[in-house]
Parts: sequence; C-alpha cells; structure tokens
Amino acid sequence: MPFTSWWESVVEFISFYPDSIDTQRIVWIVTILSGTALDWHQHRRHITGDRDTWALYTTHLQAEYRDRQEGANAQRRLGELEYKGDIKAYLTEFWALNIYARCTGESLQEKINMATPRAIIDMWFSHHMADFVDDEHLLTATYEVGVHVEQRKALEELRERKKEAGQKDAPGKDSGKGRKGQGEKEGPKRSERTDLGGKTERSGFGQPCHWKTKEEALAGVPTKERKEYGSSKENCWRCGRAGQKTFECDAGTTTGGTTLPTAPWQGGSSAKRKRDDDKNAETPAQNSPRSQPSKPRTTT
Repeated sequence: MPFTSWWESVVEFISFYPDSIDTQRIVWIVTILSGTALDWHQHRRHITGDRDTWALYTTHLQAEYRDRQEGANAQRRLGELEYKGDIKAYLTEFWALNIYARCTGESLQEKINMATPRAIIDMWFSHHMADFVDDEHLLTATYEVGVHVEQRKALEELRERKKEAGQKDAPGKDSGKGRKGQGEKEGPKRSERTDLGGKTERSGFGQPCHWKTKEEALAGVPTKERKEYGSSKENCWRCGRAGQKTFECDAGTTTGGTTLPTAPWQGGSSAKRKRDDDKNAETPAQNSPRSQPSKPRTTT
C-alpha cells in the first residue's frame, strides 16, 4: 500500500479518539509498524525518549517514508487515465490517483475534459454553464451527466438491436405484404392459389391472386368470427378453414355459415362457379326413383 493511503487511514483511525494523548498515539502506532519502519521507530525512541510529541513524530515519519515521486507519478497516470464507457469507474480511479496528484480547479477540469467523450462534454456545458463552486461540485456534475449519456446510449443500442432483429425475423401477423397465411412453407407459389378441394389454379388475366390488405381480406367477416379465427395459428383468418391462406382465400362462406364477398381475382368466374354448383346440386328428379317405362299400349 502506498504510504499516503496508509497514513490517511492512520489519521482517520486516531480521529475517533480525540482525547488520546501523544504517548498513547505513539505507542499505538508502533503496533502496526514492521520491517525498516519498526527499526526507524525504535532508533527514534532511543534518542528522544519520553520527550517526543505526536506532531514531531508524524512530521519525521512522513518525511522519512513519503515517496517524493508519488505526486509526479500520480500526475502522469492521471493524464493517461481513459474513460472506457463507465463514468463511475473512471471517476473512482480518477479520485484515487488525485489523492497523490492533488490536482484542483482548472487543472482538474482540463484532465477530465481531455479524457471524457464529446457527448459528455457537450451535455456538461449545456446543463452547467455557471462556474463551479469547488472540485467536488465539478466531479458530481460530471458523474450525473456521464450517467445520463450512458443511459441514452444504451437505449439507442437497444432500439437498434430490436430494429435489426425485426428485419431478420418474419413479418408480424398483421402484415399483409409479407404474410400470405398460415402453412406458407407447404403451400403453392405466389402465382398460384389453392381452392378448398386441394386443386391448384393460376390466376387469370395477370391479376394477383391475393388480397391487398388485411381489412380487405376480412371484409364481411363478423367481429365474433374474426376474433375466433384470428386466435388460431393454423386456420385461415378469413374463412376459418385449416390449410387455407388468409390473403389468398377465395372461399364463399365461413365455417360459421357467413357469406363472404367474391375475391377480386375471380373476375367473371363467380357465374361459372354458380353454374357448376347448380349442376352438381342434387335435384328432386335425381332424388326420386328412376321412372319406370310405361307399358306399351295394346291396340285391339
């Protein structure tokens, strides 16, 4: 431990016993000395005897063991000290070195300004234009500004990471541009659509076979059914059927029986679908037993 730090701890300890006399203090300090320092104490004790005082003893002790280069070394290290993104760590080390360097006033402020980044300096001047009362006020203001700048930087980095993550991930469930519906990996290409029977058709007349927006796709779907279908990750949000793609759905009804608007890419195919449905529908004639051939009339 450097002598200055050790000596300050000694002075702080003795301050708790203000009523102690010089002899008691000298006897106590010998209990924490060792090596050459203990030899020095015993030699001094042999010369001065009981005439020694605490003031003289401490003066000679500091003159004997204080590092005369301690201040110069601390000044050099203080000038080389760098801010590494943590204002608290920087100021803690700064203050520890300044015990020996003893920088004050403009010299102290200059060293801080040279070590801290431009963002801290700019905010420091914008928030603390008045002259500082003392060095403690300066260091406190620098710490507060540094913490604010570091928090803002951390927030910007967090937002940037989220933005990058959002670009890498698939579009959200409300995106009509990138989401064509559930089951996309196993479905047909963009230029194709799948009807409820599993058959694939290409869109006619070069028209895109998908809804432009989510609201357009869900037009005509009651709110209750929207909530029910929208909670599923497998079924179509428009008709409620499994395997159907929401933005390519052209179903005529929902699973709840609600009639849906005709898909725009179907064009005039709605009439054909109706004719096909009528053709395939069961008629009373088909349901009735086959007519028996009439008996031939006999002539007489």
